[in-house]
Amino acid sequence: MSATDAAVWIAAVSATSALAGTVVSTIYQGRQLRDQGKLLRRQVEFLGLQTEDLLDSASARLSEQASRVRLDSWVSRLMPKLSGDSPPTSGGFRPRSDEAAVITSALVVNDSERPVRHVQVRFEDAQSARWVRIDSGTAILPAPLQGLGPSRSAWFDSDYQKAYTITSVALRFTDARGRHWQVDLAGNFEEIASRDW
Repeated sequence: MSATDAAVWIAAVSATSALAGTVVSTIYQGRQLRDQGKLLRRQVEFLGLQTEDLLDSASARLSEQASRVRLDSWVSRLMPKLSGDSPPTSGGFRPRSDEAAVITSALVVNDSERPVRHVQVRFEDAQSARWVRIDSGTAILPAPLQGLGPSRSAWFDSDYQKAYTITSVALRFTDARGRHWQVDLAGNFEEIASRDW
């Protein structure tokens, strides 16, 4: 075998070895890319689950205050009608006549650690409360109440009614984050898109 033939054989073996090395390297890199693709898909799946958990947690935190504001009591009572536009209190005003009327009242309790705003009680069929009694009835304000502080409560009174006709009561308010809520006597609460009270 001549030197030229040996050189050709050495070049051919080297080229074949290089080609085999390239093929093996390509196959190995392909497997690595496939494994990396699987890992990336798992990471995307995991991040999606984390995002869902964060959204659920954020939603729970946002509705936490709403779940701690409630209608605690609801009563109807017969009272004498008072003169003019006076609120129905037990004393201090002269009755308009010996007529009597029914007043329905609902107690709103804010057990959250933040104040709520735009507090309104709606007696059946969107008939809103007319007066608010706070501080054990010593202060009487027109409804809706602009705000109710943390760990506070207030009675909301309806206007004069002819009979005990109210069958449902709902509380509406705006939480500390500006979201609007409605709560019924059973404690069911739902978010309202916009404030209409």
